[in-house]
Amino acid sequence: MLRRIQGAWVAMGSNRTYQLVILAFITAIAAGLRFYKLGEWGFWGDEYITVRKALDVFGGGITRQSPFMLSTHLVLNSLGVSEWSARLVSTIVGIITIPIFFLLVKRLFDVHVAVIAALFLAIAPWHIYWSQNARFYTTMLLFYTAALLFFHWALEENRRSFMIVSLLFFGLAAFERLLAGFLVPIFIGYIILLKIGRFSLPKGLNWRNLAIYFVPGLIGVVGIVLATPTFQDAERAARSFGFTNANPFWIVSGVLYYVGIPFVCMSLFGAFSLILQRNRIGLLLSVAATVPTAVLMITSLIQYTANRYAFVSLTAIIILAAYAVNELLIQMPSEGKIFAVGAFVILLAVSVSDNVLYYQFQHGNRDNWKDAFALVSSQYQEGDQIITANRALADYYLGKETLGMQSVEVVGLETILDDAERTWFVIDVTAVGKGPTSTRWAQEHAHFMGSFDVNISARTFPMAVYLYDAGVQE
Repeated sequence: MLRRIQGAWVAMGSNRTYQLVILAFITAIAAGLRFYKLGEWGFWGDEYITVRKALDVFGGGITRQSPFMLSTHLVLNSLGVSEWSARLVSTIVGIITIPIFFLLVKRLFDVHVAVIAALFLAIAPWHIYWSQNARFYTTMLLFYTAALLFFHWALEENRRSFMIVSLLFFGLAAFERLLAGFLVPIFIGYIILLKIGRFSLPKGLNWRNLAIYFVPGLIGVVGIVLATPTFQDAERAARSFGFTNANPFWIVSGVLYYVGIPFVCMSLFGAFSLILQRNRIGLLLSVAATVPTAVLMITSLIQYTANRYAFVSLTAIIILAAYAVNELLIQMPSEGKIFAVGAFVILLAVSVSDNVLYYQFQHGNRDNWKDAFALVSSQYQEGDQIITANRALADYYLGKETLGMQSVEVVGLETILDDAERTWFVIDVTAVGKGPTSTRWAQEHAHFMGSFDVNISARTFPMAVYLYDAGVQE
């Protein structure tokens, strides 16, 4: 049986129909995973920010009019606002990324590496997660990956047209978010390492090509920064990013968890193999796989950061891991190929295991605001007050005006409590920072109504509901 599988695997390299069937099967798997339970979990905070901005896409400046936001605007206007419709663009982009990724990797290496890489991405828990979020990450990753690889081909083949294509994809990625700016230190670091690492230089590495890329690229990035409302207001920028919330260990451990330690280890072996061969794409992918996390580890010491910002490194890691697996399958002697297949299956099993937890036990790895507000709604009485750390989300799910913890801190909790007989408190992980007085008071004096915590490996998304009834508790 193993020989038959090996024969089919080898034959796939020259059988285009077979390749298309395999790709269609992998894409179908990706679609099934990304549509499964798409609208079941409620919005979390950043998702609802996306919804609000998408509904007013032309009212927030040009930087709001990215391909993702414009597409989401059209979907919400056509289908109405719901968790399913708000996430639809991310889902569709996540699905079409699979065949596009296959074609890119096939051109980069061969069809065998491309099939493995496409399968890895199709079942990658981190990619599935962002494909089921009303956020820009899958769109940015697609543009970002295309920019990275077309830059490589532009240098390798000395093709000015590819340099321009890469620049366009870089611009689209940056238009989604400035996280695409990671490409700048990646490209610069790659060129420096080519010079000092005894690699042969690509024929397209010259000042003309670099000027074509970096001059308009840097001007464009500066323009996007200046046009972004957050960076136009120094006080707003300080509120958004001017505090520390993490540390280097938290950043790197989060990336390892979301990518998967087995995948990271396999990608390291793939990187070492390619670099020892003085293979330039191996060097570029290695730099692309490590620079985002390294930069975030440093910036976590001085400002707000999140390990999700390293999501852009996922495709580079997967390509390196796919290359390593394919080399195992090729280079193992016949009697040892069963172990190479075993390594491949282990990587697949890790993703499958994580996905089972994600769908069945971890509530999609997000806050459970929806069920918490459903409890409040089921026992709400006319005249009740509701205090929460996310007022916009509360207003959406409850259909009535609520109170934000930050405003309660300003007015004073005692004043607020005097305004109603009953006051609800919905407390999440951000509540202590936004409303320390309200949070502590509710935990000490109000009646605990229910917990909606979401537990994942080494992390908890806490969510608790409290009710203060002055007539009962006094």
